[in-house]
Amino acid sequence: MVSYLLKWVNIKKREDGIDEVYSYKQIEYVIQAVRPKCLLVQCLGLNKKDEQYSKFCKKLEDRGYYIKEEHIETDIVTGIPVKERGSFLVGSLNKENINFDFFKKIAPKKYDISEFVENKCIIDDWYYRVNPNDLDKIEVITKNSFLCWNRNYYKAEDYVKWNFLKIPLVYLDGRIRKITHTEVARLKGIPDEYFLSKRNKSVLYKKLMGCSNVQLVQELASLICFN
Repeated sequence: MVSYLLKWVNIKKREDGIDEVYSYKQIEYVIQAVRPKCLLVQCLGLNKKDEQYSKFCKKLEDRGYYIKEEHIETDIVTGIPVKERGSFLVGSLNKENINFDFFKKIAPKKYDISEFVENKCIIDDWYYRVNPNDLDKIEVITKNSFLCWNRNYYKAEDYVKWNFLKIPLVYLDGRIRKITHTEVARLKGIPDEYFLSKRNKSVLYKKLMGCSNVQLVQELASLICFN
């Protein structure tokens, strides 16, 4: 069976004020050209009242696809300690070839923070440069944990919550530092052997935090297709 994961981003206005809506058209082009038996579309900023989204769904149905929307929590499916809620559009040309109730059969998994942090290598000093004012507000920490921004201070958490402006921190063996890009990649299900260019660390943080969770996509794809 051929199955595809497609992804669109929020529509943004260009400098000339014209809406960039080509992402919908690109997805439609791929579906029309390939006509996969099953498809999984990750929708960022899903709004059912959006006219373009409604038209997109209508076109899928006109092409013979049975479709259904699902909201998935990354940690529940993968066990990866990160709080991400993704909206997915699942489609199939034949109801018998797809498991539309896959989300009901997912057994939650559990991982430990030690599986994702870099604790056996030399960490660049850059990651230890944390705003002293932010450190002063941190409560007493009793165990290795992630520190995520909570309104106006960092709070110890078992799960990572992404924040582009206030980068999550890590408390490990008595020291506090910014979460490394490799650690973010691991929490996104990206293998360590993938090359990450760190020439612009701020931009790389945004790209990694905003990308799809690779492990989530893999597990969803394996769960929804019967054959």
